[in-house]
Amino acid sequence: SAFDSWRWWPSPEQIRQFRAGYYGCINHIDDQIARILHLLPRNTLILFTADHGEMAGDHQWLRKRNAWEGSARIPFLVHGPAPLGIRPGQVRPEPVDGRSLMPLLRGHSVPWREFLHGECAAVPTVHSGMQYVTDGRRKYVWFPGRGEEFFFDLEADPCELRNLAADAARADEVALWRNRLIRTLEGRPEAFVENGRLRRLDGPTPPCLPGFENPLGKVAVGD
Repeated sequence: SAFDSWRWWPSPEQIRQFRAGYYGCINHIDDQIARILHLLPRNTLILFTADHGEMAGDHQWLRKRNAWEGSARIPFLVHGPAPLGIRPGQVRPEPVDGRSLMPLLRGHSVPWREFLHGECAAVPTVHSGMQYVTDGRRKYVWFPGRGEEFFFDLEADPCELRNLAADAARADEVALWRNRLIRTLEGRPEAFVENGRLRRLDGPTPPCLPGFENPLGKVAVGD
């Protein structure tokens, strides 16, 4: 069915019905979480996160595996007792992988990584994998199987409707972000980088991690 597809071309009514059902599922989960929270001791530290978002019809996509905001952005909510000194109502988009969250939660300004790197070996329907780097304000996306790049100014274009990769006025900025991805991918066994440049591959990224190669030479594209 259309609602089990990766891509679709819905009418406004179809997308309204799809999103209503999706939001209904989220509301049901929220209700069950509320039942648990009601029984927890008041000094409990609560952290809530997820593994991916949902395209929900944005850019005619469903499900996940995309670099676009609907799929790539995930919730991370923290609530704790007063003695921990966590300031309520904060929004902190900076990546914090492998480091203590407490300085951020207490409202301190601390240095973090310049950008976050994300990837997926196979993105259904585009015959490619996906690579991206972002700092929450700018985003550079590379489809190695297609040799195709995207660059978005998320501050001016949060819905990612204007690809600025070929915009001459943004060429230096695009080059900066492209080089960040090149530095991130250099030396990888998939050979994303060749002679200091991003290399176009033929199709989705093969599983190259030692011990995890597919003996049939195929890449799984299931959910």
